[in-house]
Amino acid sequence: MKTEKNIDEKGYIYLEILVGLIVLTVGIYLCIELNNDVVRREAENENYLKAIQIGSDSMEELIADFKENPELIPKYLEGELSERIEQRFERKISLEKDSRKNLLNIKMVIRWKERDEMRDYLLVSSILDATNR
Repeated sequence: MKTEKNIDEKGYIYLEILVGLIVLTVGIYLCIELNNDVVRREAENENYLKAIQIGSDSMEELIADFKENPELIPKYLEGELSERIEQRFERKISLEKDSRKNLLNIKMVIRWKERDEMRDYLLVSSILDATNR
């Protein structure tokens, strides 16, 4: 003899299965989005670290060149120099004289495009003006 209780406990209803699938789908979607966010941030960090490396190396090289060969300084004082580095990056160098303190202020900007937006990394350094000695 079947009772009403036995009929209700027979199996899952369609609504329970549907709710379970929705919860599973949302969970999988959130995992995929989290993974995409991690990959995007990793690429951003890689570009930023590369810009730091390019900027630091370029600044050290430029300062060493100025110390070895002060005749290069007027070339940089004429205006901003710009060049492409490693396809994605652009380096802009400008130089200003501070005659009151006998210093050369070097400003270097490393620019790159990331997700349709321009990013900048700025380095500033000062050295003694060797041309006034």
